[in-house]
Amino acid sequence: MAALSTSTAIEKPLLSRGEISDRFFFYRSAQVMGDTAKITHIHLLPLTANISIKWPVPKGEAADQRPAAGDNFFIVFEVMKDTKHPASFFRLSEFGCWSNWEDVNAIAVKMLWKGKDDETMNFRYLQMSAEDEYAHAAPGGSDKYRRGTLLFMNLMNAKYPEVQEWVGAPIFTRQVQIKTDAFNQEIIATRSDKPLAKLIGPRFSLEVPAKRMRDLGLENVNGAWRSLTWGWVDKLPIWGEKRMQGVSKQAIRTLQAEIKNRRDCDRCFLIKTVLGDADCDCQQVGSVNRCQECVNAGLPCSWTNTQKLGGPTFMDAPAGASSGGLKRMMSGEFFERAMKALVAAPYVADACKKGVGPSSIDMHRLVLEELE
Repeated sequence: MAALSTSTAIEKPLLSRGEISDRFFFYRSAQVMGDTAKITHIHLLPLTANISIKWPVPKGEAADQRPAAGDNFFIVFEVMKDTKHPASFFRLSEFGCWSNWEDVNAIAVKMLWKGKDDETMNFRYLQMSAEDEYAHAAPGGSDKYRRGTLLFMNLMNAKYPEVQEWVGAPIFTRQVQIKTDAFNQEIIATRSDKPLAKLIGPRFSLEVPAKRMRDLGLENVNGAWRSLTWGWVDKLPIWGEKRMQGVSKQAIRTLQAEIKNRRDCDRCFLIKTVLGDADCDCQQVGSVNRCQECVNAGLPCSWTNTQKLGGPTFMDAPAGASSGGLKRMMSGEFFERAMKALVAAPYVADACKKGVGPSSIDMHRLVLEELE
């Protein structure tokens, strides 16, 4: 087995694969060597995208929420068959400009381990941060999209016929198909190069995400630049409530002016306000009604009423809290949906659980060792 170290690699280009009703799964075995508190990254070198997975255990977290030295350890990939994964590894926004966008969001990465003296299996999902990079000139040239597309092709053992040159070409790994015979209590492992799916595209479209944005309820999608109106601000009943609470007229005017000072489209506004990314610069590109940030993301700009977008807690911020971004609290069902649609899939806070199987994982590992 490969060993995990401070900056370690799982090197053998071999994956075992199987499937259940709603997903395919793939895994590789390893063993933890040394102090897991010092392990920072796991590099999956053979999986073509050179993905580095950060060890997800915060400092001071309980020791039983991570593998210990000598524990059997598995990196497990899950690919949903017909929908996005609830704990998507790449955390792309729900709306995207490439036809295989949902394929990338169907991928999850899980670490699974069993202690030397433990009868149960433990697992936790790993997820990337919400931030992304757009190092490629093409619209929608997301680095997470690029790496996710490569990984999806690798796992499916198939290639998109129209994959863009800037995405790159996959380097396929050897795969072993695992099947269980419950009647005879056997596990059958055979080498297989058969593709798991016939891939099509990917095709680029700006209108597809634009329609989904309109259907969600976002306003002025691909509309005139900075098409926001502010007459509603002075009519909000909250100002009368604040006066009853003793807030001065000057403080209220200051807060109203800050709300009206918004200059960002919906996506940039959410990135600045929620993620605290002050570098997000919502500047119009030439004569088109889109900012550079949304051009990079492959999305149209939209300009939704701030009260609708941010929810009641945003409007209830104290005077002096900038509407441009970094301190206001946003909430509500529409805000949550807009965040997932335009910025990033959610982080799964409770994705560490104990007492799960199957014990057949160990049997699969023994079969693979015999094959190797």
